Amino acid sequence: MAVVGEPDEDLGQRIVAYVVAREGAVIDGPALSDWIAGRRSVHKRPRWVHVRASLPRNHMGKVIKPDLR
Repeated sequence: MAVVGEPDEDLGQRIVAYVVAREGAVIDGPALSDWIAGRRSVHKRPRWVHVRASLPRNHMGKVIKPDLR
C-alpha cells in the first residue's frame, strides 16, 4: 500500500491510497474505505482508494510515489 497527497481545489491536497491485494485475495474499495473510517480520524482518511495489480518500484524495492500521481 502507498498513500500520497494529490492536488485538490477545495482542500489544497487530498489523501489517496493505492492498494495491492495479496495473491488470491479480493479487495473491495468501498468496504476498505469503511474499514479505514472506523480507525482513522476524518483528516487522516484517504479520500480515494485505488486497487491496483502492482505499484511502481525502483531497483531498491521502494514505491515510486510520483509515478502514482
